[in-house]
Amino acid sequence: MKRVTLIGDCIRQDYQPTVRDELADVAEVWGPKETIKTTRDVLAHLDKWVLRPRPDLFHFNCGLHEIRRFRPGDPQTVPLPEFRRNLDQIFLRIREGSETAITWAHTTPIFHERRDRINTYGRLDSDVREYNAAASEVAAGYGVRIVDLHRRTHESGMARYMARNGLHFTPEGYVMLGKAVAQAIRQELHVGVDSPTETAYAK
Repeated sequence: MKRVTLIGDCIRQDYQPTVRDELADVAEVWGPKETIKTTRDVLAHLDKWVLRPRPDLFHFNCGLHEIRRFRPGDPQTVPLPEFRRNLDQIFLRIREGSETAITWAHTTPIFHERRDRINTYGRLDSDVREYNAAASEVAAGYGVRIVDLHRRTHESGMARYMARNGLHFTPEGYVMLGKAVAQAIRQELHVGVDSPTETAYAK
């Protein structure tokens, strides 16, 4: 059996059970119980979670906590230049220190039609898009497969799959995300058969 480690925020925590079920025939899937908020957290635990245990594949996402603003006019929690540097260090250390494969999940959308009823400044989809674009550029330099959960959510239907707070997902939505992540992991591990429908969301 392959060993797969999943790291990330609350979105990851809630799609992880689907990933585990979808990969039950090929991999043991593990992820920490706690929410991993930013790339700072990933860097701080990289030795413990990836470099020492050396899983076959490391899948992670960060973003919703990176872009968070606590007051109007505040900068993001992790500014974009630091986000780029942190991602670069994570990818570099894994590539140089292990044979572990990597997949990265783009941050999911902010559904402003719903979110703005709660908070108009804390998280912005324009920031999500900017950080996802930066992640694409950094990942490309290391040949990291991207699971574009932002696009997947838009094309599948935000109104159907996203929760009333415009940030999280319905149970059905987490299943949708988990299946997309599991398919990309299968592709990266070279197990199973690619599905044309699903491969559109991994590049």
